[in-house]
Amino acid sequence: MKYKLNKRGLNAIIAMLLLLMMTIAAASAAFYWFVQIQSELQGGTEAYTEKLSETVSALVKISDVNILSDESIKMVLHNVGNADIPMGKENLVWILKDRNQNVVCTQTFDGNISSENKTFCQDGCAGDLRVKEIRTIVINLTNSSNECYLGTYANESLFYFKIDFGGITQSADQFKKSVPY
Repeated sequence: MKYKLNKRGLNAIIAMLLLLMMTIAAASAAFYWFVQIQSELQGGTEAYTEKLSETVSALVKISDVNILSDESIKMVLHNVGNADIPMGKENLVWILKDRNQNVVCTQTFDGNISSENKTFCQDGCAGDLRVKEIRTIVINLTNSSNECYLGTYANESLFYFKIDFGGITQSADQFKKSVPY
């Protein structure tokens, strides 16, 4: 009888050890899975944070907008961000809206708007806009066959525009067509 009692006690110990080992194995598998998920999330978060930091650090203010006598527009851009802004002509898109927010035209800065090969951006669109740099650009709107032509609008018409710098940042402002006749 003594022998049977000891055997029963040994079965309980073995069962307890097996349960403990299975618990440790399940906890290890869960920990490994959690570490994998966490590292994937951390990698995605780091990439998102880096992209967000680049976007936040890029900021261009439009400090002045004037319509010239030939109906060209002169703008003063100021890079107040912490990153250079590429001003390559393929990167810049100008969106012009009327006072009712209807799109008048969308134009890349490299588009030709006249048979005389006058480009849309006449001056100031080359090279990078460096940090803290102030640059004047002139946009040509003098061709009557172009959709961006303002000659058909009444004097004192209000326009809104936005410049997209290749998805890095955007700037927007407004102006009134006030050309002396």
